[in-house]
Amino acid sequence: MALQKRTLNFLLTAAAIIFLCACTAYADDKVDIHGFISQGYLKTDHNNYMAETKDGSFQFNELGLNFATDLSDKLRIGLQFFARDLGEDGNDDLVLDWAFADYKWRDFLGFRVGRIKTPFGYYNAIRDFDMLRTSIFAPQSVYPEMLRDAFSFMKGVSFYGYVSMGTWGSISYNYLAGLPNVSKDTGYRGATEDFWLFYNLQVKEMTVDLSHAFDCQWETPLPGVLIGGTFYVINNLYAEGTVGGDGGYADYKKLTYFKKFNDMTGYALFLRYTMGSAIFSNEFWENKTETIIDAVRTYDDPGFLKAVDLTNQGWYVSLSYRFNEIFEAEYCYSEFFPDKTNKNGKGFYPANDLGEVLGLNGVKKQLINEFEAWKKTSTFSFRFDINEFWLFKLETAYNDGFGDYTSADNGDHKNLKRYWWLYAAKVTYNF
Repeated sequence: MALQKRTLNFLLTAAAIIFLCACTAYADDKVDIHGFISQGYLKTDHNNYMAETKDGSFQFNELGLNFATDLSDKLRIGLQFFARDLGEDGNDDLVLDWAFADYKWRDFLGFRVGRIKTPFGYYNAIRDFDMLRTSIFAPQSVYPEMLRDAFSFMKGVSFYGYVSMGTWGSISYNYLAGLPNVSKDTGYRGATEDFWLFYNLQVKEMTVDLSHAFDCQWETPLPGVLIGGTFYVINNLYAEGTVGGDGGYADYKKLTYFKKFNDMTGYALFLRYTMGSAIFSNEFWENKTETIIDAVRTYDDPGFLKAVDLTNQGWYVSLSYRFNEIFEAEYCYSEFFPDKTNKNGKGFYPANDLGEVLGLNGVKKQLINEFEAWKKTSTFSFRFDINEFWLFKLETAYNDGFGDYTSADNGDHKNLKRYWWLYAAKVTYNF
C-alpha cells in the first residue's frame, strides 16, 4: 500500500507538472489562474471542537491555487492544489485537490475524467470558496467538517448536462462514479475513532471500493426558487485497527483487533429561494450505514458478524440578507442526530451475536453522555467584503449537545458539557 501510494503521488505530481508546462506553452493569457488563502481562529467556552478550542486555536487555515484552460471550444482541463489545517486534520500538507479533463459535447451531455468534486447537496462542490457563502462553516448538520477531505472528490468519471424545459424551467444533472478520498490520513479516520471511543479504536488501515453519486437541480419557473437532490452509494468502506490497551471496556471483553466493512447509502434534498437581497435555504440529509464487523478476541476470532444498521440524520434552515455591498448577515438553525432511532440518547442495543462479542447487548448506544445523541445549533454569521479580494467573517454558534464528528481531544468525554458556545473569525484573500 505504501509503495502504491508513493507511486500514485509521483504520477499525480508528474501530471500536474506536465499540465502546468502545457498551459505555459499554450499561452499565458489563455490560462485562468485563481486562488485563495485564509487564516481563522476558533474558541469555545467548553469542549474542544475540531481543534484544541477551549484555549483558543489558530490551527484553522486554508490555501488553494487552481489553473484551468480551454484547449478547444469543447475541451477544458484544470487542477487545484490545496492545503489546510484544522486541528489534527490536514496539517498544511499540500495535495492535489481536483484535476480533470472536461469535454462538453452538447449542453445536455458532457464528460469529465480525473479527480472530480463530489456532487452532494448545495455546498459540497463549492465549499472551498468563502466568497460563495455568508458563513464560515457550511452547516455542520449536513456537511461535517471532519468528513470534508474524505468525501470532497472521487477519482473516476462523470456525466453531466443541462436541459431547458421552457416554461417549466431547467434541469442540470451530474452522475459520478469513482473512488472517494478515503484513507487513514483523512478526517474520516478521526470520525471513526471518535465513534468507537468506547473501545479505544486506533485505525491502521482504511480503503473503499467503486462508489456512485447522482445529483439533480431544478431551476423552477418560480423566480428565485432552486430545488435539488443528491443520491449516493459508497461501497465496501473498510477500516481495521487495534482496540483496547487503555484498561477500558475492550480490555474487559478481551478484544484486541477490529475490522469492519460499511456500505453507505444516502440522500440530500435542498430548497433555496432568492428574493432580492435575501436568501432562504433549507436542506435535509440522511445517511444509512450497513456494517459487518470482525472483532478479534484474545481467545478466538468469530469472523464477520452483522451489526445494527445506523442512520445519521441532519437538517438546517437559514436566512441571509445582504444589507449593502460591504455587509451581509445570516442566521442558521441546524440539528444533527448520529442515530435517528436514538434521538434522546436513551436507546439500547438489541441482543445479537455481534453484541455478545462486543459486549453491547443491553448496553446504551455507544454514548458516554446522553447529550452525545444530538447537536442542535443556532449560528449567527457576519460577512464583511472589504474589497473585491478581501473577506472578513465573524461567527458565533450556541450548541445544545455534542453529537458530532470531531477529531479534537476531549479525553474520555466524561467532562463534556451539554451547552457550549463556539466563536470563530476568518479572513480570506481571493484572487
